[in-house]
Amino acid sequence: MPIAPRFRVATATAAARVRCDDHVAVARREDGVVLALADGAGNDERGGALARWIVDELVARATAAKNLPSADTLAKWCEELDVEWFGREAAGESTVVVASVDGARVWGASAGDSGAWLVHSGSYVELTGEQRRRPLVGQGRATVMAFGPVQFQGVLMLATDGLLKYAPEQKIQHLATDANVSVAAAKLVDVARTASGGLHDDVAVIVCRRAD
Repeated sequence: MPIAPRFRVATATAAARVRCDDHVAVARREDGVVLALADGAGNDERGGALARWIVDELVARATAAKNLPSADTLAKWCEELDVEWFGREAAGESTVVVASVDGARVWGASAGDSGAWLVHSGSYVELTGEQRRRPLVGQGRATVMAFGPVQFQGVLMLATDGLLKYAPEQKIQHLATDANVSVAAAKLVDVARTASGGLHDDVAVIVCRRAD
């Protein structure tokens, strides 16, 4: 029986103001991990509530699933959650990025302007490059785009636009590859800070690499 892959995973979030509306969650399974990240839109606590609900629901489904969920399954789950939230007549909008990693490959789904990068050998691949920025999840009509599978090399990073929009790509690449994933996640948040130490926007990041 094959040995389940082991991963080092770290997460970090930081608020630009009093409340952080960016949320992350991780499901650790025997056959891999599922990483979920969402950014509540509009500096609105209703968007933040939706973002938290999305990542919690995705991780709950991933934990309960018989197999590590495929890209198509992850996209379907995101679309189902989009419709369910809207059906409650609940306000709020959010991005979403969710990824499955089995040790050899990574795949996932996304909507909005949060992103997933695979950083390796001084360069990166933007796994979410084909995603649709609008409409966001929460309006009952989001277009969720699946990605992968692609070979898992180096470091997988999921991040909201509070990092991707405000930090230089080269610095993100360099910091993401720190051997200590907790250090990498913390430094990635810090690189988005202004000279005064503040943030332009909330930041959330997940860093994942193989333990071997």
